[in-house]
Amino acid sequence: MIYPIILAGGMGTRLWPLSREEYPKQCLPLNDEHWSLLQQTLLRTQGLQDCAPITVICHEQHRFLVAEQCLQTGVKHFPILLEPEARNTAAAIASAVAFLLAQDSVKADKDAVFCCLPADHAIEQSDAFITSLNQAVQLAREYSQSLLTLGIEPTSAHTGYGYIQAGEPVSTEEYPKAGFKVQHFKEKPDAQTAQSYLEQGNYYWNAGIFMGTACAWQSAFTVYQPELWQHAKNTLQQAQADLDFLRLSSEQYSLLPCMPFDVAIMEQLSNAFMVSLDAGWSDLGEWQALWQQSKKDEWGNHIHGDGLLLNSSNNYVRSERLVAGVGLENLIVVDTDDALLVADRSQSQHIKKLVDKLSEQGRSEHLHHQREYRPWGYFQSMDVGKGFKVKRLFVKPGHGLSLQSHQHRSEHWVVVSGTATVTRGEQSFTLVANESTYIPSTVTHSLRNEQGHPLEVIEVQTGKYLGEDDIKRFSDRYGRA
Repeated sequence: MIYPIILAGGMGTRLWPLSREEYPKQCLPLNDEHWSLLQQTLLRTQGLQDCAPITVICHEQHRFLVAEQCLQTGVKHFPILLEPEARNTAAAIASAVAFLLAQDSVKADKDAVFCCLPADHAIEQSDAFITSLNQAVQLAREYSQSLLTLGIEPTSAHTGYGYIQAGEPVSTEEYPKAGFKVQHFKEKPDAQTAQSYLEQGNYYWNAGIFMGTACAWQSAFTVYQPELWQHAKNTLQQAQADLDFLRLSSEQYSLLPCMPFDVAIMEQLSNAFMVSLDAGWSDLGEWQALWQQSKKDEWGNHIHGDGLLLNSSNNYVRSERLVAGVGLENLIVVDTDDALLVADRSQSQHIKKLVDKLSEQGRSEHLHHQREYRPWGYFQSMDVGKGFKVKRLFVKPGHGLSLQSHQHRSEHWVVVSGTATVTRGEQSFTLVANESTYIPSTVTHSLRNEQGHPLEVIEVQTGKYLGEDDIKRFSDRYGRA
């Protein structure tokens, strides 16, 4: 079997203000009207020959968002591994590999191959991508003690990617031109060096896609990163099951070195191999890349949502409300409920510095949208002022908020649609559209949707402190109490 590992732990800060710390790039439908990048990655793996259940690893704070998106695809997966903190790709991959090696199905499969895929890549030609992956699987089994990577055939002298220098070609019985031996991994080059790589023709972009047999993965970690490997096994041994998740040990995970997998393992190998990939790949790492992949009008403009441009060319505009522009050239314009970004397309790689400034100033716009997702649905901030806040709550059928209380605020719930089952102190009752209830501070309460259709509620908070951390949970079906 082929065991895909999906790395879903990134933050995607260069795609702010659409990508936020609590709703990152991989969970957004950036290049598709329906599926997020993570969901596209999950669905794409189903084209692999003999695909086993997927192993997804993500940050603990994204667990319910990732779980919901996995559920929507219907793709079978193991319990989702939860990183207690970001420790880069070597730690995440080592933990996922240790998890798979502990599975009975892997122990019994002498031909098991692990395929590690980032969750935030866009692939235009899925069939070509799967063909290259299946080709790499054959090469991995032919050279069963070696790890492989996929090299992207470059389309420009890009300075934002690392490069792989391909050496002598290698073949298998099924694929006479299966791939190449890796000669060197190269760091991100300057423009002149990148141009020379493009002209030489044997350099490929490093996409961070890795593959190998179970024994090749274990051997690579044991030989080249024994300390990291031991901590990864320890964090798994001390992990705790939580609903459909597996929480990796926070104490042990913090001991894992914070380093990229390329540096930790791949650059150390003397027998790594590469399969070339030409499938319309992009990591969509910045708005410029998204503009390049987007469909454009005859003037080179892409408009997602509601936009009107006159005498304008080569712009990317994304907004749900009307954005009108005259005489604009080479701009990124992204409008959300609480933030507006206007940037020169050539400067889009510097947006991360803008996000860092927001963090330094103690602002919250880099952390979350006005609509914040929870395992029971979402809430959306509608208005806020001194001593009050108004929210719209959307509760999915069969879900509900925890039994909780607040020390500093009172709440007033008004049902807009659906049927609410309310617990308030010792009382339990139902509310329908246009009915309401008041919950004083310190009183325990919960809100549940026990019907088969969505529940919408307007919540008015009043009090001296209205922060989201003013909450004490007594019981919770999602394990947050």
